[in-house]
Amino acid sequence: MALYPQRGFTPVRVVVTDQVKPTVLDIGSVVTNQPGQPAGASITGDAPKQKLNLAIPQGTPGAPAAPNSLSIGEVKTGKPGTQASASMSGDSPNQTINLVIPQGAAGESGSQGPAGPQGSPGAQGAKGDKGDKGDPGETGADGINGLKGDKGDAGPAGPQGVQGPKGETGAQGPKGDSGVAGPQGLKGDTGATGLQGPKGDTGAKGEAGATGPTGPKGDTGATGPAGPAGAKGDTGPQGLKGDTGATGATGPKGDKGDTGATGAQGPAGTNATPTVFETVSAKVLSSGVKVAIVFAKKYSSPPFVIPNPVWSGDQMTIGQASEITATGCNVTVKQSVGTLILNGSPFSNAPANATASMFVIGN
Repeated sequence: MALYPQRGFTPVRVVVTDQVKPTVLDIGSVVTNQPGQPAGASITGDAPKQKLNLAIPQGTPGAPAAPNSLSIGEVKTGKPGTQASASMSGDSPNQTINLVIPQGAAGESGSQGPAGPQGSPGAQGAKGDKGDKGDPGETGADGINGLKGDKGDAGPAGPQGVQGPKGETGAQGPKGDSGVAGPQGLKGDTGATGLQGPKGDTGAKGEAGATGPTGPKGDTGATGPAGPAGAKGDTGPQGLKGDTGATGATGPKGDKGDTGATGAQGPAGTNATPTVFETVSAKVLSSGVKVAIVFAKKYSSPPFVIPNPVWSGDQMTIGQASEITATGCNVTVKQSVGTLILNGSPFSNAPANATASMFVIGN
């Protein structure tokens, strides 16, 4: 570089021979000192490549922080297809996490599973209301003649018969003794006046005769034809339910089958009435007396009540439901006997404090 004279300055010539290169500084060793020691730094190497070495003291441990307590707050269901989200509320150490979880899309309809086995017949339902009176039935055929009854009382006197022809006038016989006055006969037509006989002496009035015995009872007349059938009467009340027959002996328990494959998820259900399943217990208060059970909810119709056998060693306790309504039922509790008698029942009435278990299924 040269400076040329300008306004009286003397020219000076300066020659630049070398240019200074920049120094490159790298991080060398970094040492952690014990707490309380001073920090330090040093540079090693020659320019333009040098290293910076550091000694940094470790900080003193702080006070232990209180553990943070996290609880679940509000959980909402988002619309299908939206993003899930979470938010925190409150200050440490007591905080609440609130979640929004989107509803999943409906799965594909699964194939229909095989039909299940036919269930056992349900117990007899409660007696229904009395039905309307039915129409009169057709007239039945004439019944057979009944057995011959006792001889009936003598009937009233029949009508007077036709008068017979007038007989000839007989010769007057001798006057006989006055006999016992007989019953007065029917008055006949006045006959021709006979010859007047001589007047006899008036006889003494005889005593009234004894009443004769009643005649034998006449045969019963033939049975007349049956009259038309009357209107059908109202149905009588239902008779009392007979005692439950003895339960047969329990067959041997079969081997457990292999677990079947899980079927595909079925379609989403409609707003149908859900099926409710509950388990109830029947504790015997007095042997041989039915136990009254009240369900946990009122069903829309009498539910299915199925026994759930309870085993205690080799002895089984089982219940049998009857008089099932929408709100409860009666249960007869039985226990298996210790020794099976061939001409007896394998079950007997359970003693007091024995308990049977029953499944209730309905909606």
